[in-house]
Amino acid sequence: MNRQDVLNKFEVREDGVIKTLGAYEGQMLYVPAAWEFCLDGMADFDEGSVYGVIFTDEDRVDFPEISNTYGMLMEQSDNGLIHAEEYETKEAFEAAVERVRAAADWSDSDW
Repeated sequence: MNRQDVLNKFEVREDGVIKTLGAYEGQMLYVPAAWEFCLDGMADFDEGSVYGVIFTDEDRVDFPEISNTYGMLMEQSDNGLIHAEEYETKEAFEAAVERVRAAADWSDSDW
């Protein structure tokens, strides 16, 4: 999914936030493209229900709203909404990934 696909499918405010009711409402216009990328098996991080992407220069060409954001973690809630959390630096992204892994290890433990 590219920028034009997103703009054809969703109503987007001038600031890049999706207005269309549904799973992506309130998220930035690049979230559906990133989510689809992950569901196609190309996530940079995949732990249970949490997917992550690290943005490339190519991503920034198609979606300049990404700006200097390093990466993003996403998860779908029980009611079908996609929640995305962006991280400005590699260190912040990696710390978030470690928190997700630690939470997964805790929930998988046999005690």
